[in-house]
Amino acid sequence: LHHYHHYHHHLSTFTTCTTIQRKRAHRATTTTTYFLLLHTISLSSFSVLEKLLSFHPDQEHASLTRIDHNQKWTLIHHAAFLGEPECLHVLLQSIPSPESFKAVLKGRRGNTPLHLAAAGHQSIRHAECVRLLLRSSVAQHEIRNKDGLIPLQLACQAGTLTVVELLWDHQPS
Repeated sequence: LHHYHHYHHHLSTFTTCTTIQRKRAHRATTTTTYFLLLHTISLSSFSVLEKLLSFHPDQEHASLTRIDHNQKWTLIHHAAFLGEPECLHVLLQSIPSPESFKAVLKGRRGNTPLHLAAAGHQSIRHAECVRLLLRSSVAQHEIRNKDGLIPLQLACQAGTLTVVELLWDHQPS
């Protein structure tokens, strides 16, 4: 009986350790995937991004709603900030459900992807990002960031007339 309890204790400890190791491995894989996808976005490589997202859909979907610890941005935030409309389009198409994204919509400064795209200075590329976000269910143009600003105000500050017009047309009457 003593040997049975001793064996059962070791088995239980082994199972717990294995579970912890699996969770750590999954977290490390998700982190690696996140940074690989982020690097792909920064290289403007939307075709590679599309392929990466198709390899392991479950893991990549976890990466879509993962936030970095610095800015608390998702990959969609980064694509909007960098003015990468092709990558943004691929990411928006890959979101499993808009509800899964709402929990991570605001970054550390309260900026949504729409805030970041509206504040961009590459008028054509950022305007296309704004257009894509406004068509998606992710964009919420009335949300204020921590400075109390909505995306339209940031576009006015950036001086990008095309973005200002896009956002103005989507304002509630």
